[in-house]
Amino acid sequence: MVPAASRFGWLALSAFALTASGWLHAAENTPRAAPSRPGATATATAISVPTKKITGIDYVSLADAAAKLDLKLAWVERGKSATLTGRGVRAELENDTRDVVFNGLRVFLGNPITDASGQLYVS
Repeated sequence: MVPAASRFGWLALSAFALTASGWLHAAENTPRAAPSRPGATATATAISVPTKKITGIDYVSLADAAAKLDLKLAWVERGKSATLTGRGVRAELENDTRDVVFNGLRVFLGNPITDASGQLYVS
């Protein structure tokens, strides 16, 4: 025969499991709002830049992106490598690579930087 304490333990554990699953189910049905920062009222706005399809992938001209982001584009080697600079920002980009040096940090892109008609394009 099972001692009374063990039966009570199993009963308590079963009750807790049923109650917890009810709480979890109720929590899943409550609507969730996006988190916000204290005092933040401005919302992000999308920047419209013309795109060009290259090998089936949408690319943006580096010159167009720099202009929209208020960055200065300087060619290190025309059509091969360039630098974008702005307030506290420096990015070094090179053709046919997926990596960009952004403020001294190496960042990998999903698709390689490519060139078309002497201009660099990023996806």
